[in-house]
Amino acid sequence: MMTKSQMEKLEYIAEHYSFERQREILVEECAELIQAAQKCKRYPTNAQWSANFMEEIADVLICAEQMQLYLKPANGEISKWIDFKLNRELKRIVEEKKNDE
Repeated sequence: MMTKSQMEKLEYIAEHYSFERQREILVEECAELIQAAQKCKRYPTNAQWSANFMEEIADVLICAEQMQLYLKPANGEISKWIDFKLNRELKRIVEEKKNDE
């Protein structure tokens, strides 16, 4: 969850740039997050890669929040998708546990 100050800055930045530009930045940041995640997996004891992984998570969260500002989802549309996906994963976990018994 972002602070009020962070959200104000994020909104200012989103207003300054276009949706198309920031969508491209999101794509780049997602790619960088994937790379950082792989480096953490490859070098689990390397603090530099752990820090880089956290930095890339922050970048993706910022971009995702900007996309919500641009798209202005109605009636909690994204929240509904989050609920759907979380519930689906919980069902998978229950099934995995049944299969493990």
